[in-house]
Amino acid sequence: MRKNITTSIATLPICIAIACILWLFPSFKSLEGWISLGITVGMSYIFAEWNNRTVLLRVRSRMVSSTFVMLMAFTPFLHSLSYDMIAAVALLLTYYSLSHTYQDLNSQGLSFYAYLSLGIGTTVLPGMWWMVLVFFIMQVILLRSVTWRSLLANLMALLLPYWTLLAYTFVRTSDLFYYDWAAVAQFSSEGFGQISQDRRITLYIVLILSFFSSFHFLRNYFSDKIRVRMVFYIIILQEIVLTLLIFFQPAHFDAYMRLLLVNSAPLLAHYYTLAKGFKIRECWMTICFLLFMSIGLMNYILL
Repeated sequence: MRKNITTSIATLPICIAIACILWLFPSFKSLEGWISLGITVGMSYIFAEWNNRTVLLRVRSRMVSSTFVMLMAFTPFLHSLSYDMIAAVALLLTYYSLSHTYQDLNSQGLSFYAYLSLGIGTTVLPGMWWMVLVFFIMQVILLRSVTWRSLLANLMALLLPYWTLLAYTFVRTSDLFYYDWAAVAQFSSEGFGQISQDRRITLYIVLILSFFSSFHFLRNYFSDKIRVRMVFYIIILQEIVLTLLIFFQPAHFDAYMRLLLVNSAPLLAHYYTLAKGFKIRECWMTICFLLFMSIGLMNYILL
């Protein structure tokens, strides 16, 4: 059953159909609901293209996209249309562009697009600057694609959104350029206890699944190509960064939770699809299915 689910071309359409039903269940006529659903479906397509070009799973599968869609479908508190979705799309586009720069010393174009996406994300969510720092360090150490040209491209890309906002501010005499730089380094876990119970339980379940998925990858990393290994190392490091940001900047819980789901989807899909041992794989698939169902039931009951 596990193999049929993870390799079937029908898995993604079925997951999208389920997501549509759950997403629009509270209000079928909500325009914002339709727009946010459209953005999520569009992100699933980017996930599919990223998997195809990078070969994240070594087999023909749509589990990366399917996992992301189901994670989003079972978290109704993330269904509302929000500027935070810009940050989630930006993170996904960053992975899509940056993963193709591995050992390419002439990849300043792809690097520019990756950091332009990050720059746009930071205008919405200041805490993403910590992710920018990790991305750059890992581009130097793991991807080995940084030259003076790509470094200049990265800086220009990060600054371009702010130049644009500054120009708009001068032309329209608005306060749009106001930016809370202090929010980047404001850390406190005091507000985490005030997060609703359904949100915290969802977070814990996703982190547990991500932990086992990361452990599985680190234990069996030799089965993947070197470029894929480097990408997953970055994903695991960013998983740690996002977990810390969620706990120490709880005021932006929903925004970081969207980023966490984007970041966790490849890890979970890798485990679902490539775990070895028949009994282990079947048991894991059953446990994950029950956990996913428990997330959905809990969140929709408390909706």
